[in-house]
Amino acid sequence: AIALIGVMGYYLTRHAFHMDQNVLFIKAGFIERNAITSILFAYGLTCLWLGRVYVRQAVTLGGVVLSGIALFRLGYFEFIAYNPLWSTQSVGSWPILNGLLLAYGLPLLWIGLDARELTHLNKTAWSRYASGSLLVLVFTLVSMNVRQFYHGTYLNDHMTSDAEVYTYSAAWLLMGIVLLVAGVIRQDKMIRTASLAIMLLTVGKAFLYDASELTGLWRVFSFFGLGLSVLGLSWFYTKFVFGEKKKVTS
Repeated sequence: AIALIGVMGYYLTRHAFHMDQNVLFIKAGFIERNAITSILFAYGLTCLWLGRVYVRQAVTLGGVVLSGIALFRLGYFEFIAYNPLWSTQSVGSWPILNGLLLAYGLPLLWIGLDARELTHLNKTAWSRYASGSLLVLVFTLVSMNVRQFYHGTYLNDHMTSDAEVYTYSAAWLLMGIVLLVAGVIRQDKMIRTASLAIMLLTVGKAFLYDASELTGLWRVFSFFGLGLSVLGLSWFYTKFVFGEKKKVTS
């Protein structure tokens, strides 16, 4: 029954996008494909919740399978086969409020809720994997939106300006700071580790790429902003991260 309802939802969604056509032979577009993925996520989450509340193992298993299918679709279609960076996909012309929010932003909600349900079901290992995928999605969403801001509807244009190169560094730096603060507030080691990885990526990009590609004031701004941020982060780690460890040991 769970499988049949899923198939019905799939075909009804495709029919909504192609009212007078045979949906079996029509290639799904960017928005349609991600709408189907979100519906699968929502359906899987509903099954997980119902299985937990009413103690129905078959329904819980159906929720796990549906969430796994949705996650596979997200990884295969939006990260590999039809990634907008190298595939001609219409993501929309508006900054932030575009198809990228449906493709990489809305799954943050679904996967976060799935992780909570898996924690209630004592699937802590699966919950950690789900949390790790959230960090990948956040990084992708931020980077893609920087690309969309400069290129508009289609992101597979190979031209990259100095301003765009600098904006990536600034966006990643800000993201690393936000994750660090969130990791300290929540006492979450995974988030703090992710923030450190993003900071190292930003530093490496500044020295290995920005130094050779950027010119004029863009290069100056890149290293100046990075230097100030690293100094601030070193103070933050000393005061709030390593300082807490000293208090615990004493």
